Amino acid sequence: MLDFVEVQADLVVLDVNSQTYNGGPNHPPQATNAATCCDACKANPKCNIWVFCNDRDGCTSGCNTKDRQFNPSQPSDPQRFGQFGSCGPGGKWPGFMCSLKHAADPCTAARMASEVGPQQPWVSGTRS
Repeated sequence: MLDFVEVQADLVVLDVNSQTYNGGPNHPPQATNAATCCDACKANPKCNIWVFCNDRDGCTSGCNTKDRQFNPSQPSDPQRFGQFGSCGPGGKWPGFMCSLKHAADPCTAARMASEVGPQQPWVSGTRS
């Protein structure tokens, strides 16, 4: 696992939870921690990198609702949230967001870490 790192790679799914989670008590999000985000990656044959927002209140800014909102005419567009997702207040990425990605070689994919340490809410990992 690559703690506190964002990984640059092709998106497979922008946010796993936005595909299935409707917010009801009987429909919890699929990914609620790094381990379940990793499991979601393992279940998707196109995924070899996962990135998880480990903060209930959301992670960093830069989420643009206009560019990311669900488009019913393209429901499987990996650049957009699923029908249950959206950006958080202040343009934050949603809490417990789980992105699935793919890189030709996940071990050499570009990694970014703007802040390293326990205050950095992003966690990521790879699978072979």
